[in-house]
Amino acid sequence: MSIIFDSTPLIYLCKVGLDWIFKELGTECIIPDSVYDEVIRKGMQRGDADALIADKLV
Repeated sequence: MSIIFDSTPLIYLCKVGLDWIFKELGTECIIPDSVYDEVIRKGMQRGDADALIADKLV
């Protein structure tokens, strides 16, 4: 089974400190390119802390 993440759940899980849950799921987590661009690339340009957390997950 695979889990495909949308931007909003990914952002909020990182914001509230639940980024560890991705490892606990025990399944493949997929982040589409468009979500990566929105959450990580654009987030890093804005200086969002959750973008740095999400980048470490990828």
